[in-house]
Amino acid sequence: MAARAGARLVRLDERGRPPVARNAGAAVATGDVLAFVDSDCVPAAGWLSALLPHFADPDVAAVAPRVVALETGRHGWLDRYEERRAPYDRGASPGLVVPGGRIPFVPTATVLVRAAHFPGFDTSLRGGEDVDLVWRLTSAGRHVRYEPAARVAHEHLTAPRAFLGRRTYYGRTAAPLARRHPGAARPLATSPWTAAA
Repeated sequence: MAARAGARLVRLDERGRPPVARNAGAAVATGDVLAFVDSDCVPAAGWLSALLPHFADPDVAAVAPRVVALETGRHGWLDRYEERRAPYDRGASPGLVVPGGRIPFVPTATVLVRAAHFPGFDTSLRGGEDVDLVWRLTSAGRHVRYEPAARVAHEHLTAPRAFLGRRTYYGRTAAPLARRHPGAARPLATSPWTAAA
C-alpha cells in the first residue's frame, strides 16, 4: 500500500514509543520540511498550503496546525468536553509559540519541522517529548508558529478510564519538563473541569 502511494515504509526492529518512530522516519526523509502526522490524525484538505508559507521566514523551525476532535458520532459528555476543551487544541488565533506565553507549546501529533533545524525527539523522556522539542527549538532562538487555518482532526480518548489515564499521563510529564526547562513550565494551569475530576 505504501509503495502504491509513492511512500516508503520504514519498519522498526522493536516496538517503540512515537518519538522512536518519528526519529526513524526523519532519518530517511529527503525533503527540506519534515511532516509528522500521527496515525490517529486526519488532516483537512489544504492543510499543507496553510502551513508551508511560514517557512519563507528563515527563522521558522516548525509550524503546527490546529488539532481538533475527530467526529466519531459519539455524543457523550466526555466527547462534548473534548470537542471544546481538548488539550491538543490551542485555539482559533494564530501566533508565535513562547514558553509561558499565550501559546506555550503545540502538540506534535501533527507538526511540520524544517529538516535543517530538527534536533530529534528525545526518546529518553517517558512523555512530553513534543513539548520538549518545541522548547528546545525556541531556546535555540528558532521560531515555532501555530497556524489554526490548517486543521487536523485527532481521535481523542473519551472512554472515562482512557480519558483519566491520558490526563494522568500528561500530569506525569510536567515535573521532568520543568526540571529540563527551568521557568518554561507554568506552575499550575488547569481548567475547573480538570480540577473537579
